[in-house]
Amino acid sequence: MVDGGQLAALRAQLALKANDPPAPPIVIGSEVAAAVPFTFLNGTMVFGLIAAGSIFTCVQIIIDTAFDDPAATIAFGFSGSLGRLLSVSDTKLNRIGQYGSDELVRLNVGDLLLLTVQAAGSTQGEGRVFYRLLQP
Repeated sequence: MVDGGQLAALRAQLALKANDPPAPPIVIGSEVAAAVPFTFLNGTMVFGLIAAGSIFTCVQIIIDTAFDDPAATIAFGFSGSLGRLLSVSDTKLNRIGQYGSDELVRLNVGDLLLLTVQAAGSTQGEGRVFYRLLQP
């Protein structure tokens, strides 16, 4: 059950913009929710080790400022499978919008969670990645 303080913290995370510092993940029982801003300058962001048996229940990438090179790409996944949660073909960084998946993804072995931004020739672009997972 989510209390008012946890709900307010989640809303604050979703309101983050790319230049804001990341907020810590919100943990409610075994569920973790996080929203992390990114820009065209980030390259690969390492979110940390996700435990074996964790299940991702929701992943969203929100583009707030379009990347100005249509060749720019983003992938969200693991060191063993960079686009497992959202692949390059799932998003269009040169368009403002929201891209996501509610496919349940279970990790059989622990792995590093990564967001990989390839800006190509972009000189602008920013957004947020939101994810929710259940820990074992």
